[in-house]
Amino acid sequence: MTDVTIEHMQSMVLAGLRRVVSDYSEETQLWQEIMALLQESDAAFPAGGWSGATFHDPDFKENDADIEVWVQVTESFTPPDGLECRHVDECDVVTATLHGDYAQVPAVTEQVGRFLAARDLTVGPMFNIYHVSPAQTPDPTAWVTQLCFPITDTPTGTVTS
Repeated sequence: MTDVTIEHMQSMVLAGLRRVVSDYSEETQLWQEIMALLQESDAAFPAGGWSGATFHDPDFKENDADIEVWVQVTESFTPPDGLECRHVDECDVVTATLHGDYAQVPAVTEQVGRFLAARDLTVGPMFNIYHVSPAQTPDPTAWVTQLCFPITDTPTGTVTS
């Protein structure tokens, strides 16, 4: 499997496209749409910037999944219709890195779920960072996906100042 850890993520500016799609396989269509919209925009991209997808439903859904695909940009810009530009605050995330095809996602999320339960953590919508994706290589054995779960509360027993 993979190690599950807590990491701090810095704030960033994203160009995003959010839709309810019939099933998760339609994420590919969202990527086609966002890439076309980004070509119409004046967005600038940082070297080594991230791209990913946020899954806004609280649980896995067989149908009508609320998905947002996004690309990190260097600064705010005026988006064309259909595209959103937004700032994401820094946060701590529970994260696990998946090496290989997406069929392994359920096993990794189960492992993350055990980590969360053991620490009594509550998290917000899961998002993936696609470090190596089908956009870079068609070989699923080379894909690297970081599954992230933003922490929305303080672990039991932790004192904040």
